[in-house]
Amino acid sequence: MQRWISTLRDAFLLTFCATIYAVAPVEGFGWLLIAMGVAQGAPERSKTRLVYLAVFGLILFYREVPWIEWLAELSHPI
Repeated sequence: MQRWISTLRDAFLLTFCATIYAVAPVEGFGWLLIAMGVAQGAPERSKTRLVYLAVFGLILFYREVPWIEWLAELSHPI
């Protein structure tokens, strides 16, 4: 039961960080959530840690690449 709850917790946290920080410009808080998720995870769950690392990079991508402006330009061309 404990492992199931841990897996569900990780899934919800990763989904939250991967989606909300695409539109919310508070990446520092997202990175903090990612770091706390990694810290509370079991050491033997290395695949989950890699997913956390990937979402960390995704939040960085959201910050550095103006992808939302690109989508706005594509949806409303001049």
